[in-house]
Amino acid sequence: MSEPRFTPGQWRTEKRHHCQECAARDVNWHWVVETAGGREIGRFMDKATARFIAAAPEMYEALEAVRELLGGQYVHGDTMPTLAQVRAALASARVER
Repeated sequence: MSEPRFTPGQWRTEKRHHCQECAARDVNWHWVVETAGGREIGRFMDKATARFIAAAPEMYEALEAVRELLGGQYVHGDTMPTLAQVRAALASARVER
């Protein structure tokens, strides 16, 4: 299993305007997702999408914890498809598939 290639979290969202004039009129704003160090990850027109993207590193860590929990046990029944789904999502995040 390879290491993730995404920028490590914590990521945050912030509402910004395209220009000073836009800020004065409160138009043409967007949501920016950036790292704690200020590196911009992306710009989005709606807050919900920006917040979802900003949560990606935390969701990745949570899935890793689920994989470790399920992967260390005898997997059977309904748990098997769940573990496969978790592994596939983590592989997508690591650009393995």
